[in-house]
Amino acid sequence: MIGEACCYTVLYFLLCLIFVFPPDEIAGMGLTVEGLLGSWFGSEIMAFVQYHQRRTAATLFIHSLILPGYVVMMIQTQAWVVPWLSSLSSSVFACLLSLAVAPVVTAACTIAWWRRNNWRRHPFSKCLRLFVDTPHANHPDSWIAVAMEINIQYRRVDKLSTRTSSTTQLVATDSWLLQVGPYSMAAIPLADTLVVIEGAINNTLDTRVSRAGNPQLLKLRTRCVTKKTGDITFRLSSNLLSELERKLVIPILNTGQVVVQKSLADQFLEVFVKTVNQNPPVTDTLQDGSADSCIGCMTEIANVKLERRCEMVEVVGERAPGRCLACSCRPMWCLTCMSKWFAARQDQNEPETWLSSRAPCPTCRSPFCLLDVRILTPKSVSSAAAS
Repeated sequence: MIGEACCYTVLYFLLCLIFVFPPDEIAGMGLTVEGLLGSWFGSEIMAFVQYHQRRTAATLFIHSLILPGYVVMMIQTQAWVVPWLSSLSSSVFACLLSLAVAPVVTAACTIAWWRRNNWRRHPFSKCLRLFVDTPHANHPDSWIAVAMEINIQYRRVDKLSTRTSSTTQLVATDSWLLQVGPYSMAAIPLADTLVVIEGAINNTLDTRVSRAGNPQLLKLRTRCVTKKTGDITFRLSSNLLSELERKLVIPILNTGQVVVQKSLADQFLEVFVKTVNQNPPVTDTLQDGSADSCIGCMTEIANVKLERRCEMVEVVGERAPGRCLACSCRPMWCLTCMSKWFAARQDQNEPETWLSSRAPCPTCRSPFCLLDVRILTPKSVSSAAAS
């Protein structure tokens, strides 16, 4: 009898542990709070802040049911539990009942307190209120304007969103660094964010990595330099460090002199740029003093053109994958975006073949190699060099 009860107890709390800290396989099956109650939370894309306010409340309540659920499970599976409870004195029974119900009552009262006045008392609402302009800082609903700004930026495709653990998500928008946990959220403006690298761990246990190598896990600590808020500590793959660094205003501090391994994409970008700079440039004959913006990033100037230079002979009417074809598209991409496009079209499991491989043109899909990528120089510069 005792052995059977112990087995049920271990099994129950093991399942609860998997539910509270779900691995990727369980999360993929939808056996999480988000998967089961996602329809009640709303749309994360359209209302990121409100979605996670509801999610944290639901997570707190569901996790508070673990202890009462254990009592119900024991009553249903063990016939001796009910007679044993009946034999207890009223004071002991009331004490045990209070212990079982206390988490649920506490969670319900906390959620009701958060929910009043449109989530005004939620911890994340109080956190956002710290970053409101001074004339409106004391208004109880001033956090809504900041929440709307975060919601708008989260809809953009250039945000950084990654899982730092089984229960924690890190999001970096154009102006905000957000950490989402099971019961709480934290936010720091990127303009006031100081990121410090405290250590690194070689991720040798991850079996999902490709032949490119195991990514390095960096232990980062972020703090706001203008407001008294709690620090945000998380682990981030070295492959994503460059994306986070591009969004920061204050450079990342490496106080521990940690040797950060560059990601495969960053290494290929350096080699791609070096190789293309060795190719002869081409004169821009379509523009007079004005250059178009890159349609990939919309921030840099379109400065590369595809002109076939390799010596492979093309068979007329044949588009074999091993041959480069002439491209007549006008320059619309910068060198960085073209390198990312080229790398994304390669076999991720064989990075050693990238430099010798080909990729389709982003516009006309004509195959090209690195020899065909040429830097675009303005006509005025070419004329001055010739003279």
